[in-house]
Amino acid sequence: AQAEVAALAEELRELWEANAARAAGDLERLTVADLIIDLGQQQAWRDEGATRVEQLKRQIREADLERALVAKRMRAEFWDAMEVPATTLHALGAGVPVSAAARVANYALPRPKPEQARALAHAKLFRSVELLVSAQEAGERGPAAFEDPRGFAANIAAPEAANAPAAAAPAADAAEASGADPKQKQKKEVAAGAAAGKPGEEQAETHPGRLEYPMFEVTTHWRRAAQIQLMADRVRSLKQAFNAKFQAAFALKTGSIDAIREKQVRVAEILAELRRLGMEEPSDVLQPALHPDEEPERVLQVTDADISVAKWVSPEERERLARLKMEADAREAAANADSVAKRGLMTMMDGMLEVKSEEEEIFDDIPRPDCLDRPDDERTEEERAVAKSYEESIKTLTAEREKRASSLRVELGKIKEDVAAVCAGFNAKLAALADTRMAYEEARHEAELLIVRWSQARLRREVDDRRAAALRARQTAACTRRDAAAASLDAFRSEVGAAQRACEALAADDKRLEREYKREAQEQPELVDALLRLYRRRAAVEPPAAGMAGPPRDPFGQPVDPAALAPAAPLDPRADAPEECPPEVWHRLVEARAAKMESEEELRRATAALGEMVALLQALAAAEEEASAEYDAASRALVEHRAAALNDARDMQLPFKVKQGQVEVEEAAVVTDYSRAVLIPTAEIRQLNADIKRLGGDKVGLLEEIRDFRRGIVQLLWDAERVQMETEDLVEKTRDFQLLRVTKDLQEVIRGGSEESQAEETEKLERKLEQVQATHSDRLADLRRQQRKVAKLVADKKAEMDSLGGQIEQLEGSVNQREMIHAVQSRSKGAVDDKANRFEEVHMKTKLHSLVKMQTQEIELLREELDRLRRRTFPTFTHIEAVRSAEAGRG
Repeated sequence: AQAEVAALAEELRELWEANAARAAGDLERLTVADLIIDLGQQQAWRDEGATRVEQLKRQIREADLERALVAKRMRAEFWDAMEVPATTLHALGAGVPVSAAARVANYALPRPKPEQARALAHAKLFRSVELLVSAQEAGERGPAAFEDPRGFAANIAAPEAANAPAAAAPAADAAEASGADPKQKQKKEVAAGAAAGKPGEEQAETHPGRLEYPMFEVTTHWRRAAQIQLMADRVRSLKQAFNAKFQAAFALKTGSIDAIREKQVRVAEILAELRRLGMEEPSDVLQPALHPDEEPERVLQVTDADISVAKWVSPEERERLARLKMEADAREAAANADSVAKRGLMTMMDGMLEVKSEEEEIFDDIPRPDCLDRPDDERTEEERAVAKSYEESIKTLTAEREKRASSLRVELGKIKEDVAAVCAGFNAKLAALADTRMAYEEARHEAELLIVRWSQARLRREVDDRRAAALRARQTAACTRRDAAAASLDAFRSEVGAAQRACEALAADDKRLEREYKREAQEQPELVDALLRLYRRRAAVEPPAAGMAGPPRDPFGQPVDPAALAPAAPLDPRADAPEECPPEVWHRLVEARAAKMESEEELRRATAALGEMVALLQALAAAEEEASAEYDAASRALVEHRAAALNDARDMQLPFKVKQGQVEVEEAAVVTDYSRAVLIPTAEIRQLNADIKRLGGDKVGLLEEIRDFRRGIVQLLWDAERVQMETEDLVEKTRDFQLLRVTKDLQEVIRGGSEESQAEETEKLERKLEQVQATHSDRLADLRRQQRKVAKLVADKKAEMDSLGGQIEQLEGSVNQREMIHAVQSRSKGAVDDKANRFEEVHMKTKLHSLVKMQTQEIELLREELDRLRRRTFPTFTHIEAVRSAEAGRG
């Protein structure tokens, strides 16, 4: 079966190919529509396909709408909400190392929300009003008699930083005018800007336009909230200031890129000329372009490279594009068609409307003569002359091309150096901008640290307020319970007093009844004792039998008094009545005993009730004491919490920058403990140092007076000792003269000597004078000969200098001509030749070295002459020292 199906398929394919091979207008040729038999099924398939297409289109539209909505929301949330988008500035040039200085990012600033703007406006308004009121009150009160607390923070912080912006601006201008290092100048600008934005300084004092509170005045809850808003605005101002510098650097980079692109035009022309000269040159010139990080708006742009699938083109679009292509081809064919103007241009002007200049002729090749293809012995004289002329022309052309190529290479190298200089200049500015960002980051982090500290203080204040509210509620509840317990205790205490008075009255009645019966019993003296015993007897009744009511047997119930359950038995007249007891006495005894027992029972019940009331009163008193203790504890906790909250409001954590030499706390090996450190105002330290110096000066003055006084004493002692010693010496000399033996020779010496000795001495002095005069004459003649030699040498040098002056003029003329030729070739009018500058610098250094050497030699000669003249007047040993130094140098 499969073979038959395959055979039928092959036959059908052959028939279809034969049908396709028929001509288009052949009536026997069948189309695809002619082969469809079930038209209804075909229409059903078409309807189904159309339905599926519509469903797919609807799904695509919904998906596109969903993506568009998400994109719109994301754009509004992340792009439109940004006032300044995040941008990163990269270094310019290839091969730049990736480092922190190679790229600098700006600060992304979101647009302030309306509620934030309102809060900031309120804080600024209230702070401005507060400053105006404070200024008015200060004007009314006059200068404060005590230290202004705002000056305390300025003494602890860096007060000199307040004047840093005013001092740094002229310094930066002077550095810029004197051509200082741009990096150092940028650092000065950074220092000035950072000093102007340093947190922790007295902004209200040094910057009247600022509204921030001094740090030691941020104590209240509202001030902290206002200070947070003001410091946040200050951080935003810092970011905006740096973004302005960033935009200036970005503009500098775009300008550098434009300058490099302008130079690239000339580079392309040079490379094209070199290619026309047949001399390829590698093109390693920088191709500048902005980094994607420098164009944040490119995130919202979709390019063809971002689409990974082929673009669908509708049939109508394809037909339109084909029609446009056909029209363009037709215009090109019409332009390239043969015409009279084109033929005339080719015939008369060799296809060019412009005449080639002399510079362009160097690119044309000299046509090779046909005689060069034949051997030399077959050429005629004219052909040999033509060949020789051709070879000379080739040599000349080659030399001209080499000369032109060398000048182009020199120009290309100069352009590359200019491009490298532009890149280096921008990269230096970028490195300085990185240092600037570090300074701004430092100021920003300091301000944000203060914001965090004040936010934590506000949070602690809110927690303290909630804690205080809870403690006040606890105190109020305890006070309510205490007052209720006290009221209940007072009311019940009055009830207990009434019950106690009732018990006392019952006890008094009971004693009264007993006293009255005793008086009645005294009327029967012989029966007094018996009657009193019967009167006081309280015999209990027998307990009830089993099954009868008895005391409760609940072990957890209230205890029951047995006397209350077992009443006293009544008196039996037959058994208990005493003998000879009158009936009226017996009846009176029974009545009195019954009244007494009833009174005792009532007293017992009252006493029991009083005991219960007293126990309840004690319980109420304990409850009242407990409520009072709870109230006292709540009050004490509230007082302690208020004290701690007040201390926390005053105990602020603030960062300060202190120089290392100003920290006198002994440093530990790992972590230094500053918990007991004290911050002392610099004004106090200066005042203390001034007092110490003043007291020290006074002490030094006293010591100098003491020294001078003691010096006078020592001087007097020394004078006394000197006079004593001189006296002793004179006494000794007098004694020696008195004991000296006087001879004849001594007498002659004393008288003045002989005439012969004086003549000999005079002759010696005359000979010495003649010798000195002869030596002086010889030395003078020697110096005159040296002077004539030096004068002759000076004349020779002047003649040589005159001859060299003419050569210098010739060389300077040659150098000027070459410089003019180089300037014309390089086309850089007004440019300063670095090589000439370097040559001039080297020449100047050589001249200075020569001058220093000549002056050194002259100084040595003058020093030797001075030593020689000194040796003539008095003996010196400089020549011996010179000989020793020379021997030491050789050794």
